[in-house]
Amino acid sequence: MKYLLLILLITLLYFSFKPSFKIDVVYTWVDGNDPVWKAKKNKLKDDGSFNARFVSINELKYSLRSLYKYAPWVNKIYIVVDDDQVPSFVNEKNPKIKIIKHSEIMDPSHLPVFNSVAIEANIHHIPGLSENFLYFNDDMFLGQPIKPEDILNICYYVKNLKHSYFSELVPNDPEWLCNLKQNHLMLNKKVKNEYIAPTHQALFCKKSLMYELEHMFPDEHKHTSTQKLRKQKDDNFICNSFLLPKMQCNLGIAKGIYKAVPEKNVLFITPNEISFEHFQRSINSLKTKKFRFFCINSTDHADITLDFLENYFNFKCPYEK
Repeated sequence: MKYLLLILLITLLYFSFKPSFKIDVVYTWVDGNDPVWKAKKNKLKDDGSFNARFVSINELKYSLRSLYKYAPWVNKIYIVVDDDQVPSFVNEKNPKIKIIKHSEIMDPSHLPVFNSVAIEANIHHIPGLSENFLYFNDDMFLGQPIKPEDILNICYYVKNLKHSYFSELVPNDPEWLCNLKQNHLMLNKKVKNEYIAPTHQALFCKKSLMYELEHMFPDEHKHTSTQKLRKQKDDNFICNSFLLPKMQCNLGIAKGIYKAVPEKNVLFITPNEISFEHFQRSINSLKTKKFRFFCINSTDHADITLDFLENYFNFKCPYEK
């Protein structure tokens, strides 16, 4: 009975919030436990720095449930995967769901690829993708209902971010930081503006802005796309790839298309970088407060994470088998 009531509520939300324009959703997903995928990756020189990023504990299933419950009005849902993979739990018969192989959006000579930055730099190539879309990692979730106007042409950002995020590149920058810095340094050559660091949550994107950046920086885009692995922890060089979904936020703000909005109602949990006590407090805060967006990054304490997600989204949605 409770599931029928949930479906009725979601149907009412759908027709209440259904936008007059299309907003798609794009996910990137990988199963790093897959032996076929592992064999391909092991052929490359890899120190394992980012192995935790590839491990799947089926977070995508719960992210899809959050999307169904809190944003049922979305148009199409594209899930970008390695050519040899498909999430076993995804209902491909659902008319909203479309599995997209890397070879459909990237130059075949750049494959196989094991670098999310390179894949993100090409998601705007998805055939049939709407101009407006939300980009999710598979470990990002909605925690409360969102309406189209909550995200349309809005770039949420981290307020009072340290100035070092926008400083010059140095060789010992961690990979994520040098890419973030590169975004601002590259864009500042073309568009003078005050730059923001978008929050680590579902990002609102425009396909046209991403194509504009690809054409604005063709060499850098190609270089980013050809990087099969992310910068290793012992690589003492300055990376020169960029984070295209985040970069398009800043371009959209500079062009007056996007509004920059500080976001406080978001929680980002990194279990492998914090103490167990801190992790437990963060999980407990999700049980007592409804965050608009939250992310549980990495797979330390996977049993606790899965137990929480199964209880938080304790229903089966039409996007899964």
